[in-house]
Amino acid sequence: MHSAVHDIEFLVAVSRDLLEAGELELVGLQAWCDERNAIFTRLKTRDLALAGDDSSALEALMRELLEVDSKICDRVIENQRCLAEQIAAARKIRQTLSRTSSHAPRLLQRLA
Repeated sequence: MHSAVHDIEFLVAVSRDLLEAGELELVGLQAWCDERNAIFTRLKTRDLALAGDDSSALEALMRELLEVDSKICDRVIENQRCLAEQIAAARKIRQTLSRTSSHAPRLLQRLA
């Protein structure tokens, strides 16, 4: 059985790897989320019985994990903002094209 310290050390390492990745891709985020959920479910199931664990080490690791998680969340929010801007720009282009393309058949008829 993994100790709580070992589980959190592993999760910090996985989280740092995700943060250091060039781009946050859906597959990587989903794998990270699944691993995170599995570890915290395991810790919850054990009721965080830390009898054999070094509580000061666990506390430091949890602080580090929260810091890394915060940075990952910031990147996800930034990605969402960028996607929202791209979607808005695509909508404007589509509206512009639909307005100008509705005149195209009439223009072509006049030229013919």
